[in-house]
Amino acid sequence: MSAAKELVSYPIPAWLQVFFRTTTFLSSKLSCFFALKIFFRPIPFPIPKRERKIRSSASSSEQILTSRQKKFKLFILGENSSGKILFIHGWSGRGSQFYALIDELQSKGFQCYFFDAPGHGEYPDTFCDMLTFIETIHQLDRNHGPFKALIGHSLGGMAALNAFNLGLKTKAIVTICSPSSIDGVVLDFANAIGAGEKLVLPIIQKIEKKYKRKSTDYSPTSFMSNYQLDGLIIQDRNDLEVPFVHAEQLSLSWNSAKNFYTDELGHRKVLSDPSVLSEISSFLLSAGRQNEEVE
Repeated sequence: MSAAKELVSYPIPAWLQVFFRTTTFLSSKLSCFFALKIFFRPIPFPIPKRERKIRSSASSSEQILTSRQKKFKLFILGENSSGKILFIHGWSGRGSQFYALIDELQSKGFQCYFFDAPGHGEYPDTFCDMLTFIETIHQLDRNHGPFKALIGHSLGGMAALNAFNLGLKTKAIVTICSPSSIDGVVLDFANAIGAGEKLVLPIIQKIEKKYKRKSTDYSPTSFMSNYQLDGLIIQDRNDLEVPFVHAEQLSLSWNSAKNFYTDELGHRKVLSDPSVLSEISSFLLSAGRQNEEVE
């Protein structure tokens, strides 16, 4: 199936899009209320067969996110001869979605840490947010770090950059099809549910009121220019869930990062593409040597 015809992984029912188009036209306030009920709710998905092998072969343990008293699952695989890598999945995802990349990096001597964030995987919940992801990353860093690099897919990439901005020490970050700003995330979400741009500002205002912070505080485009962190921005030009413009905007801000763009892989096939696996592996080995030389 070509990327142009690729279906979005989380298709929005037509009736829901009609509902939000109608509700937004009548009352953006009411539409915003319903939209936020969906925005913070992970979608539970069964774990596919292709991911089960790596989950069963890894050492696993139940963890508790102490700040929120929420359960999550941690997996560890590989020997630590080249360094520790932390993988951060995206919204409604699982750590085992990185199975192909974990196999690749294991073979290069990296010890791989991957997890199902609170509200995801084996512990579904009706609420989660990016701060939960960020706090989970920091807790894992305290208990199992330091990590030579963080690799984040979709929202996981944005969470990784925010964790770094909030003090986490690492030598490199790889983002894969990741949003570049909160405003961009909200716009993509509003378009997906059929509400369009009219709902963006009301949602942003509600989020800023809830967290008592500006949306730009958590937008990588507003802070990555402050750092010279080794980075790799991977993006597919035909991603229907996180449009290519996000990678372009992030690249402009994060000028110490390299870019690697693909075609016709979409939002998730990119995670197992051989050219992507090779690029990430080479980057991490190179970035590690360069940083060790500097130290």
